[in-house]
Amino acid sequence: MAGQFIKGVSKVLSGVYTRIVATISRIAAGTRGVVAYPFTSNWGPVNTLIPVNIGEFKETFNAEGTTLTANKIYNHAAKGRPSKLLAYRMATTDAKKATCTLGENSLQLETLYPTTRAFSVIVKDGVAENTKTVELIENGIKLLSVTAATVAELAAQLNASD
Repeated sequence: MAGQFIKGVSKVLSGVYTRIVATISRIAAGTRGVVAYPFTSNWGPVNTLIPVNIGEFKETFNAEGTTLTANKIYNHAAKGRPSKLLAYRMATTDAKKATCTLGENSLQLETLYPTTRAFSVIVKDGVAENTKTVELIENGIKLLSVTAATVAELAAQLNASD
C-alpha cells in the first residue's frame, strides 16, 4: 500500500509514502550574457582582461581563498550565472612575485603571478633511493608535491605546474 506523503500529516496505515519535489538548480550557460569585473586578488594574471566562466574564475584567481574583492565578485557572479566573465585583476607596479631559494642556491622558486599568499616549501627525502621531494603548502594544505633525483628534474616538474 502506498500513498502520498504530506508534511505535518501523520498516517495511520502502514506502507510506503513518497514525496517527490523537482527543483531547478542550474540555469543553462549563455542565458545571462557577459559581465566584466575589475577586482583585486592575491593570485592570477594581472592587468590583463581574461575571458573565463565562473568555475575558471574561482580557480584562476583564488576566489574562495582570499578576502579581497575577487571573493565578492565570485559570489556576486555565481548568483547571476553569466555565460562569461571578463576578469581584470588590478595590480600596481609594487606587486611582486614571491621567491624562495632551496638548498645552497641550487634551486630558485618563483610564483607564477604576483602574490601575497603565504606559501611554505618543504624539501625532504623521497621514497625512492637518491630522490628528493618538494612540497608546496598553504595554510596546512598540500598544493603540490614533486619527486625527482636531480635538481633539473625537480625544476622541470615545478615549472610545468601552475
